[in-house]
Amino acid sequence: ITVEYDAVRGRAEFPFGVCEMAVEDDALVMRCRAPDREALDRIEHVVGVHLERFAWREKPTVVWADVGGEGAAVSPGRPSP
Repeated sequence: ITVEYDAVRGRAEFPFGVCEMAVEDDALVMRCRAPDREALDRIEHVVGVHLERFAWREKPTVVWADVGGEGAAVSPGRPSP
């Protein structure tokens, strides 16, 4: 997949949708977009599993919420806006 990132933002382009990430306060906020619910669920799964696997020391909690047809995750355990 195509990935772009810097110290505070990131973007991952999957064949089936996009996930944009931003550091906000003490959380990583992810906003995912896809053409349909199945593709959105797939992005949420892939991104969530990888975040939990690679950030195992921080033990993040991934919380997904439907925000206007987009998936949004907040980590660690902070409620979605």
